[in-house]
Formats: sequence, structure tokens, C-alpha cells
Amino acid sequence: MENYNLDVEKSVLSCLINNKELLEKETITENDFYQDKNKEIFKAIKKIDGNYVDLNILKHNIINLEKIGGMTYIANIMSSFISESGYSKNLKILKELRIRRELHKVSLENFNLLLDENKSIEDITDEIQRNTKEVGDSGQLEIGKPIEVSPIYEIENETDDNTKFPSGYNTLDESLAGGFKEGDLIIISGVSGNGKTLLAESMTFNLCSKGFPVLWFSYEVLPSQLDKHFQAMGMGKHYYAYSPTKNESGEIDWIKAKIKRGVEKYLTKIVIIDHLDFVVSKKVKNSDTQAISYKQIVTELKSLALELNIIIISLAHLKKIQNDREPEMQDIGYSAGIFQLADCVLMINREKQGGGERMGYEDEEEIFTNSSFIKMVKNRETGILKKFRVDYINNRLV
Repeated sequence: MENYNLDVEKSVLSCLINNKELLEKETITENDFYQDKNKEIFKAIKKIDGNYVDLNILKHNIINLEKIGGMTYIANIMSSFISESGYSKNLKILKELRIRRELHKVSLENFNLLLDENKSIEDITDEIQRNTKEVGDSGQLEIGKPIEVSPIYEIENETDDNTKFPSGYNTLDESLAGGFKEGDLIIISGVSGNGKTLLAESMTFNLCSKGFPVLWFSYEVLPSQLDKHFQAMGMGKHYYAYSPTKNESGEIDWIKAKIKRGVEKYLTKIVIIDHLDFVVSKKVKNSDTQAISYKQIVTELKSLALELNIIIISLAHLKKIQNDREPEMQDIGYSAGIFQLADCVLMINREKQGGGERMGYEDEEEIFTNSSFIKMVKNRETGILKKFRVDYINNRLV
């Protein structure tokens, strides 16, 4: 069986020329096409602004029009037009054929590994597993670590409107009537260096331990560093957290496409964004104030959580505050949008030696314990606001 179908490729291109909005509905890349000239046409379509593809503009966007067969070939593609339902069916075929090509390539690589007498059986097994697990994600969602979706999660955890996802912190989960729920937007904030990222990583450990896949967008820490943190926590070699190998953009549209891929491929339910200041929206105008921009971004994240039935946990920085008081909701930068739209807001503060809590910004002369306090400053679910202590044990907050 051939691992490509040129008629299917042409029909998909024809649909995209007639309706470029289809690109926004399902992820598709040039690697889904086998024939080079079809790849070139696809790239030319993507370059065109707007949802209407003018054939005159299209031909000028193709680097070497004659090499692909000129306008005669474009006309041939246009004659392959099919319905939108036919497009979805053919796009699925296109992706399956691409995966077959990748599997064929990987099988050859794996065969060569078996012939390498300098590698141990353990190393060969690991490389074969890694090669195989990465098939299907190139150019779309590339995972930092190989994972497997838990069959228990897939079968037993079919979610409904009442399903809860426990954070692993009893006081928080009890206050939320069992944990986070689909559609929630959670904000974690605190003074710089207090442990916002560590708290998100610790929640990831707790959620992964229960088999819930977590997708990370880390704009301050590399995926390889995240992996080291999770390994130090005791995650094991394969776990249910993953991220794009490279965060190419902070645009919400790009983030949304990656999340959709994660939902489809790995049953993603929890998304963590570190942090909010790196997220941008095309809907924000140059004339907008930071407060308006921030509110627009938070609005889109909340809408995204509801649309995809996921939980989004985002980290947010504080404005500078006085050292004599505890941070509150209004201390989050441009907090109006967060106050209105977030379902739960958590503040984390490290404990000073001597029993007091850390207040305000860092003081190099202060010495802190391995404990922190987490304070709920908003809880849309029940309205219950509690404060509880966590300790740094085994490289995580427990």
C-alpha cells in the first residue's frame, strides 16, 4: 500500500483555496502533504491574509510557479473541490498517511538501532519507545517527555458537568467542593520568588499521579528544566505532563491550536500557562491601555476553557506592594479582569523564620523556612475562602 494519495492532497488544497477558514478548525501542516509541489501550494495559501484566497495573489506567493506545473496545475486542483464534510474525511486520510510515512521511517531507524552492537538493550529499548511515541506530533505538538494516556483515565474518568479534578491539597479541594472543574480559570499569584511555579509544578505532580494529563506552556523555564523538576519530585520516567518542545508564540490562537491537539491526542484536561504576561491577543489594539489588554486576554482564556471543557491555570505577577501587609486580589497587575472572570485565585507566601509570613517584595536580609502559606482570595464555586500551610518536601509542596 502506498503511503500517500495525491487525489486526496489536491482535494484538501482545493477546499482550502475556496475556504481558508478551514485552517482554523483543524490543525494541518505542510508535512501532512507528500508531494513537494502540494507542500509549496499549501505554504502559499497560508501566507495570504484573510479568509479569501485570490488566485492572482496565490500564484505570486508560489516561489517557482513553473516548477509545480503553472496555473494549469492550480486549475487541476480547483477541479478537485469537495464538500466540507468530504474535506474532514480526506484530511483524516491525509494525516493517517503522514503517520504511516513516519512509522515507516521510524521502523528503519529502529532496525538500524538493533544492529548497533555498541548500545545496550536498555538504551535500544528506550530509543525505540521514544521514536515511536513521537510519531504523529512533528510540527504540531511535540512532547518534552514520552507519555502514555492512562487507560483508567480514558475509561473510568469520562467527565460530565459534575466531574472534579482534585489539586491534591485537601483544604483547597474541600473549599472547591471536590476540586477544579471543566471551564475553570485558576490564577496563582504571589511575590516574586515565593513559589508560584513550584506550586503549579506540585499540582501537576498531584494531578499526574491520578492519571490526568497536564499540558504546560512555560515561557520562563525550558521543557528540559521542567522535566528535571518533575524527575526530582519522583514522577518516574514516563508521566502525564508534556509541553511543546519550543513555545514559538504567546498568541492565544497558537496556544488554542496546541491545546486542541492535546485534547485530541492526549485527552488533555488541565493546561498551565507560566505566565500571563507572555500571552498576547490579536484582538488587542495598539491604542488599548494595559488594563484593557489584560482584561481581553483573561476573557479569551476563560472563553477557551469553557469552549474546550478544560481547566486553565495561569500564573500572574503582583504589582509592588508595601512590606507591612499581605498581598490581596487587587495587588495582581491590572486585576479588574481577573477579579471578574477567574473562578479561583490563590496567593502563595513563604514563611519567614520566626513564624511570620513573608510580606511584600524580597528582602535579602530575611531568612525563610521551607514552609509557605496558600490563601484563597476568590472562590466562585462555594465562596469559601481559606488559608493553609504547605511544606517543601521531596522537591515539591505537600
